[in-house]
Amino acid sequence: MKSALIIQLSALILWMGPSLVLNIEAFGSFTSGPVITTLHALGGVLALALAITASYHRRIGSLQLKWTMRSAFIVWISTAVLGIGFYAYYYLH
Repeated sequence: MKSALIIQLSALILWMGPSLVLNIEAFGSFTSGPVITTLHALGGVLALALAITASYHRRIGSLQLKWTMRSAFIVWISTAVLGIGFYAYYYLH
């Protein structure tokens, strides 16, 4: 899990973060594209925070870990769907 987090953090720092910074002017309008982008970014940060929390849990079989991992999965799936929506809006629109 920790190695997957390193890969995800690397992707965030090297690829997604600079892309967001370079295209920050797109947030000037209140169309559906910037809303999808904002929700995608916030969901990704939340999913990453939940995954970090889960990977540093001390007790493997705890109920709290179970709910943290389920929440991370649901947020991650939602963020992936928003990422597909982001792609469709900006590249297929």
